[in-house]
Amino acid sequence: MRYPVGPTCPECLSFDFEWVVSSGRGKVYSYTVVHHQTHPAFPAPYTVVLAEMEEGPRVIAQLRAPAETRPEIGASVHIEWEDGPRQALPVFLLDE
Repeated sequence: MRYPVGPTCPECLSFDFEWVVSSGRGKVYSYTVVHHQTHPAFPAPYTVVLAEMEEGPRVIAQLRAPAETRPEIGASVHIEWEDGPRQALPVFLLDE
């Protein structure tokens, strides 16, 4: 697996690779609550999650849950995609 994506394998420098579809499922590895609004599209407070995906890479995305929600480390999450005006953004949702 090569993540983040780059032109060559960092270990053997091979250009060969294949795309693998992710399950989109992972576990909360860490998180932070953002209290300072840095962009009008993201009103504070909001939670940003670092999740370790089933396939191994760690991915950062905003948690879609009520502002007071604090995820537990190890909690199960999955990725969904929100369409924005210019691009789709990944967001995490807690599994029930």
